[in-house]
Amino acid sequence: STLLPYTTLFRSTPPANTTAHTTANTTTSNHTTTHPGNSTTVITTHPTNTTVTPPPTFPPTPSPPTTGNYSVSDKGGANCIMALMGLELIIHEASKDGYCNIVPNKTSTSGTCTTSSSNLKISFREGFINFNFTKNDKSYYINEIEALLHPLSVQKIDKQNLMSTKLGSSYKCNSKTTVALGNSLKVEMVNVQLQAFEIKHNTFGTVSECSADYNNVVPLAVGLTIVILIVLGIIIYFIYRRRKTTGYQRI
Repeated sequence: STLLPYTTLFRSTPPANTTAHTTANTTTSNHTTTHPGNSTTVITTHPTNTTVTPPPTFPPTPSPPTTGNYSVSDKGGANCIMALMGLELIIHEASKDGYCNIVPNKTSTSGTCTTSSSNLKISFREGFINFNFTKNDKSYYINEIEALLHPLSVQKIDKQNLMSTKLGSSYKCNSKTTVALGNSLKVEMVNVQLQAFEIKHNTFGTVSECSADYNNVVPLAVGLTIVILIVLGIIIYFIYRRRKTTGYQRI
């Protein structure tokens, strides 16, 4: 008899492993395992960590603003706007007030100057304040103030005649000046001295004081005069009494 050859065939096919990584706002890992006649896909999703910056928190009570020195120069390097002032923004939300003091050494200044208008923009981390000046034949004034304080949107007041001053002179006001830019934002200015247009030798011109300072000085002067008169009256009274007593002793 003839024995047929006995043949054993063994074939091993290792499973194919496929790994795909996609990086976007969400990271997805796809792990695919394949077996002959059977296919299994496992998808694992890992959410991306998102950091949300909270809005700034402002103190609930005001504090005296620091006086800063701000200026804008023309193409020739001469100052066309000069301003010394302390600035504070007041935000009103949910029946509460918050106060943002503008720190001068944490600001940047920019602006433009033309023959009839100019602007001074003071920028800081929380937003900005922009002052627009205009002039006529004899005077200049602030006609618009615009401000942004996060998280509020831009608010402004325009078509104004604020701090009007004679051309060539500087406006000065130590008293507090508060301007409402909208229902939820105000700008407060103190210790102000500013000038736009016709600045000579980069120095302030003749000072024009605000009426608020004048009104504060008059009562002070009157009160001081009254005190001096009272003191003089007391001195004269004691001198008179002393002389009268001396006359009685001689008799």
